Amino acid sequence: MSEPDRWPEFMTVPTAARYLDISEASIRKLVRLENLPMVVVVGRARRIPRAALDECLEKKLPAAPEQVVPGLRVSRSGRSPW
Repeated sequence: MSEPDRWPEFMTVPTAARYLDISEASIRKLVRLENLPMVVVVGRARRIPRAALDECLEKKLPAAPEQVVPGLRVSRSGRSPW
């Protein structure tokens, strides 16, 4: 299985949190602030597209440590608060 196939195309909140290495509360906040789309897959099952999570990573995280992203605050632990 290739690397991109290791994660599902559409993820639950807990899976998306593991994928981005942030809390489930942070994922819910991103959805609430409309920074991440939540889609209905089957019935009432809500999922977040992996492509949207990848896009969120590209927008929020610097490519190199010396680059600064406006508005991105990093905690003392080095993890992004979003």
